[in-house]
Amino acid sequence: MDRTLISLLQKVPIFAGLSEEVVTAFAEAGRQERVEAGAVIVEQGAPGREMFIVVEGEVEVLKQRQASRELTLATLAVGEFFGEMCIIQCMPRSATVKAVKPCLLFALTNGDILRLFRKCPDQFSILILNIARDLCRRLQRLDEL
Repeated sequence: MDRTLISLLQKVPIFAGLSEEVVTAFAEAGRQERVEAGAVIVEQGAPGREMFIVVEGEVEVLKQRQASRELTLATLAVGEFFGEMCIIQCMPRSATVKAVKPCLLFALTNGDILRLFRKCPDQFSILILNIARDLCRRLQRLDEL
């Protein structure tokens, strides 16, 4: 097992408080994906069922406002994540995410999270609470803009 990946995942805020067993299980269940600079990783309005953690590189989160206007909501670097809303609720992507630099991403599906719910509901509760806290932080940041 990739100890570097496990170490990175343990530092991601939504995994705070999860047991090493759970984080290791996520590292084994997920997949890594390389993307080139400029590549669209997820597109606003498209269906989604996975979240991503930036392992290497940097991405921009963009919101299409009008036919030709894009607003940059955030730039995310190593250890940051996106797509978590699709894990909680099956819904279209709320924003487009593009690679600013070549990236290595780690993806978890909603099925990976559902397995946690079935095996360790207490750990699942911690994860969902952490996601909710992060969503609140992001909404506050956007509200300040």
